[in-house]
Amino acid sequence: MTKKTWFSIATLLLLVAVVVAIVSYLPSRRTNDAGDATDAYDDSEVDKDNDKDNSVVILNGAGNKPRILALHGGGGNGADFSRQQGVRDLADALPQFEFVFANAPEAGGLWLLDPPSKAQPTTDSNWAGRSISYLDSFVAEYGPFYGLMGYSQGTPMSLVYLAHAPANTFQKVALFNGYAPTTHQGLLANIDRAAPFATNTLVFSGANDGFASMSPGLAARFQSPLEVQSRTAGHHLPFSSDAAFSRVVSFFQSGVNAAKATLNTNKATTSTADDKDEDEDP
Repeated sequence: MTKKTWFSIATLLLLVAVVVAIVSYLPSRRTNDAGDATDAYDDSEVDKDNDKDNSVVILNGAGNKPRILALHGGGGNGADFSRQQGVRDLADALPQFEFVFANAPEAGGLWLLDPPSKAQPTTDSNWAGRSISYLDSFVAEYGPFYGLMGYSQGTPMSLVYLAHAPANTFQKVALFNGYAPTTHQGLLANIDRAAPFATNTLVFSGANDGFASMSPGLAARFQSPLEVQSRTAGHHLPFSSDAAFSRVVSFFQSGVNAAKATLNTNKATTSTADDKDEDEDP
């Protein structure tokens, strides 16, 4: 071959190497908790890079306060969720509440394992059995809870658990950036038998979130939900700078005095029962 031909081949190989390097550097389509590019129909969307921290995180944990149970998104954990800016902003604005972050028990930080394919929904009504059992134990250990807060895959899990739990387990429910579990027909049937839920509920969506179009299907499972949409948010809770933020804060603050009274009554009842048990000990 001539020197010109060799030079052309070398140049082509160099270009190929550059393209491969660029493609390998690009992030995958399944991104972190800000991931607007996340597949809105994939139950295992990533909340954040799962650092496998399964400790139970509690924000604002001091004193006698009503508690809110927080369920993270798919692929994350409670610690990840507690560090999101929107969550921190909300906790800072609501110091009168404790936020308790649970950890999904399924592999990969999932509340609901994926179906075989999007074209083949699951039909097992007990598909979320492990997560339900986990939450039963979690509520017994860390409850009672005033509210339930679900984000992303934590929202269908919230619906599943509401259909399972005794009435009035939660006085308020706040669902962020979520959807109903349409790829799990057995679970959806359980939900729809119990729906519409009468619990005081907020359903939040972000205009720049790929999940926003699925928000109405989530809200339809409740009798009179407060639907709030941010004009600027993506796949995350509203930040304190968001015009929609104050409506979310007001939702939680409404009725907080009644929540505190209920909490004190529950603790007094528990204390009386414990004293009675001690008196009856031989």
